[in-house]
Amino acid sequence: MLQLWVRDFPDLPHPDGVDVLQILWCPDDSVDAFEMDHFRTAPPDEEFMVVWRRSGDVDDVLTDVPHPGEDQIFLDGYVPVPCVLAAEQVTEFPPAWVLGRAFHDQVTRRDDELGTSYDSVRSFADGSKVGGWPADSNIGGPYFSAFTCACGNPLSTFLSLASTEVTHTHRTTTTTYLAPPADEPRGPECGEPTGLVLGNWTNLQLFYCAVSWDHPVQRFVM
Repeated sequence: MLQLWVRDFPDLPHPDGVDVLQILWCPDDSVDAFEMDHFRTAPPDEEFMVVWRRSGDVDDVLTDVPHPGEDQIFLDGYVPVPCVLAAEQVTEFPPAWVLGRAFHDQVTRRDDELGTSYDSVRSFADGSKVGGWPADSNIGGPYFSAFTCACGNPLSTFLSLASTEVTHTHRTTTTTYLAPPADEPRGPECGEPTGLVLGNWTNLQLFYCAVSWDHPVQRFVM
């Protein structure tokens, strides 16, 4: 499903001695569908594999990539549209709840006064991304304590896979995303390039334990 090279994404957290990340994923509604009562989904398993490789060790590259058989039926939203990433490094700011109740309340008051939205526009970047703050602070805030490894240490954000990418509006600023050219395509080909639908049009967020890569990556639908 996804392959990233550390050379292209220098901020990608990774174990020592590897330079390629591969995510292999067979969607499973019983795990990947968003449910408030079961916020944590699952660690990687045989249907969701996080694989690290050292490119120098790969000497037998497939020239004929396997494809699903004719007897396998897939619904729209389960198979991504093949695409190439155009990486862009952006500056993120913490969601208001991270900086404490007093700051959160102050931001809420100012948003009401100015007609703005700090968390939705000025804070974390939406869309698919490496690292950064959790993809959805409205869910991430109340459930932040859930992002904890089995060893007891807090999990760190690793990778976000989104149903929709950034939608440029009159509120888009150069502090978050580069301004789009006038001829940038609009509609699904711009906002939904992969064709994937995650959860209820939400995000699949991966977290890792900074203590050890031997601890499994955790995935949440947010």
